[in-house]
Amino acid sequence: MISEVNREPEAGREHKGAAIGTITREELKAKMDRGDEFILVEKGPESSYRRAHLPGAILLRSTRKAPELLPYNRSVEIIVYCLNFN
Repeated sequence: MISEVNREPEAGREHKGAAIGTITREELKAKMDRGDEFILVEKGPESSYRRAHLPGAILLRSTRKAPELLPYNRSVEIIVYCLNFN
């Protein structure tokens, strides 16, 4: 499952065969506090990532790089967020 971090939860939706959902910042923090297994991906410019990013986040500047950076294991949840200071 791929989740997007958002302020307000939305209904999940299907995208090219993958379940896409939305989680709140509070839900993400709870997952981190529990030590849940997931991959945290920041989508945005490198300058924002260098300035600040969530612990353990992987920078994904381009979706073309996703196959190289993300594991093929489809059972691991991937959580994507954008933090842009520019």
